[in-house]
Amino acid sequence: MAPIDFDCPNIPANIGASCDDGDNTTLNDMIDANCNCVGAPTACTGIGDADGDGVCDDVDCDDLDANITHQPGDACDDGNLHHHQRYV
Repeated sequence: MAPIDFDCPNIPANIGASCDDGDNTTLNDMIDANCNCVGAPTACTGIGDADGDGVCDDVDCDDLDANITHQPGDACDDGNLHHHQRYV
């Protein structure tokens, strides 16, 4: 059986193959022409999104819980009918 030839034998992968660049703030990660795994930047690239909920660390009210996606200034309901215009 002949060995498989890869465009990037050190990884081993072919250019254009999907991969994981380890950065949860990039999308569509793939092997580039230089044999690097890179993804397309998003709004959170360089800022971070620790819980992967799509809300950047700098505005996420709880970036350790992907179920909490509200941000400062978002409307909310504290359950008290006497409070109006409630915000996080």
